[in-house]
Order: sequence, then structure tokens, then C-alpha cells
Amino acid sequence: MGLGVYDEHSAVNPMTSLTIADTTVPKYVTQGGQRGTRIDALMLTSNAAAPVVVQLVLDSGTAYVLGTVAVPAGAGLDPAVPAVDAFAVFPVAPGALILAGGTTLKVGVTVTLGAADVVGALAFGGDF
Repeated sequence: MGLGVYDEHSAVNPMTSLTIADTTVPKYVTQGGQRGTRIDALMLTSNAAAPVVVQLVLDSGTAYVLGTVAVPAGAGLDPAVPAVDAFAVFPVAPGALILAGGTTLKVGVTVTLGAADVVGALAFGGDF
């Protein structure tokens, strides 16, 4: 259901999963649509036994690290540990991240994950 010029209640892409195979290379989450994209939330989960530090990266031909977010062990998978909204921890203005057309949002970990560890990233927003 649309709200205004974009649908802010939809996942803009399937969940991105980071594993040991990704090492510390940032991985694609979503890309700005032709007229731009508004990302209202970036939810992060982890099945790792220890906290994980996730980098948020904008790539428009050159990669820029926006910041890092600590994701607790079991976040989003343990009822006692909710998923982390990266934008609540690392605020963006004006309350959402606006991606220009063709700009890519990526996430990566700062240290390679363990063999069974998976970190998930799911962006909610919509195209203009």
C-alpha cells in the first residue's frame, strides 16, 4: 500500500546475508531507483555467539563508510535480543537515508565471520 510518493512499509530487496565467504568485503543491500530511493530502516540480525560490528557503506563509484553499528549476539533470532535498526543507532537525517539513483547501499563486517555465523541486513523503504 503506497503512502505518498513511495511505499515505506515494504522491504526494498530480499534480506542480504553475510557469511564467512564474504570476508570483510561489503555486500549489496539495495540501490537507488531511477528517481531515488528512501530507506527508512535497515534491520540487522546475527546468529553469531559474539557481537559483530557491521559497516554501512554508500557506493556511487567510490565507496564511503557511513559508520559502524554493533550487532549483539543472537540479534533478531533470540526473543530476548531484538534485531538492530542501524538508523536508530547511527541516525541519518532527515529521518531516512535518501539514495540517489544508482547509488548502492552495502553492508560488511569489520572482522571475518565464523564458519556458521550469518549476519542479515534488510532495508525498508521505497522508490520515489
